Amino acid sequence: TLVGCGAAGAVAATFNAPIAGVIFAIEIIVLELKTKSFVPLVISSVFATVVSRFHLGNEPAFFVPQYHLNGPNELIFYLVLGVLAGIVGVVLIKAVYGFEDFFAGLKWPFWIKPLLGGIILAAVALIFPQTLGVGYETVSSVLQQESTFPLMLGLVFLKIFATSLTLASGGSGGVFAPSLFVGAMLGGAFGYFVNSYFPGMTGGYGGYALVGMAALFSATGRATFTAIVILFEMTLDYSIILPLMFVCVAADQVAWAISKDSIYSLKLKRKGIRFVNDISVNVMSITLVRDIMTTELHL
Repeated sequence: TLVGCGAAGAVAATFNAPIAGVIFAIEIIVLELKTKSFVPLVISSVFATVVSRFHLGNEPAFFVPQYHLNGPNELIFYLVLGVLAGIVGVVLIKAVYGFEDFFAGLKWPFWIKPLLGGIILAAVALIFPQTLGVGYETVSSVLQQESTFPLMLGLVFLKIFATSLTLASGGSGGVFAPSLFVGAMLGGAFGYFVNSYFPGMTGGYGGYALVGMAALFSATGRATFTAIVILFEMTLDYSIILPLMFVCVAADQVAWAISKDSIYSLKLKRKGIRFVNDISVNVMSITLVRDIMTTELHL
């Protein structure tokens, strides 16, 4: 529960999203909805948000232009975006752990690995500085529809590469913000493409970028409810809620069909730790016979 409180407070304070912080801790860490855990999660999220707002102000993380769904037919395009987000989400998971295995297999002194990773990342950043950091400025420019199709499409793969390289070579970081970044670039590029060919049926690509952020996190973290709520809290825009819900669920199901592990649970699985993603745990699914059997015979 204390680990969940830390996660809830961190998400709430970082993204000014107190409700999403609580839901994230329930979906990913605590895996139960009981008073004994819910109350401290709420307290942690509330106080973290109060401290954050005192120092940073009470503004949404991203400002988005006015958006509206053009009609039911536009949901077809959002369904395609959900499928793409599910696939790219799995690619991100595979890339992170694939790079980790590659660097772990290098028979070099430990200090060389972050040096090599830093040099490669610096070379990429000389040409594409958008790959550095959390990239909120780049995301904001896409949401405001001030980017280009080639740049957004390229940053989808470059950010996956940069994130995987950083984590595998020994750098410190997470996958929460990078997944939002990759999702924004994917959604922006897709929205730009469909809007060019179907301008009468689709809205601006900023809306697709916004939905793509949540969809990509839903595909990588398998925390669909968190993804929906956090995007709503980060933008305070309710008009996007229908495609947001639809795309997040679609991305989650596509990713689940390809790989049963989230980017969080796969880490535990690789360490040999049995882990269940469901709130209602089937005890038999995480219990090994050898852990409970006895070899003592009473004759």
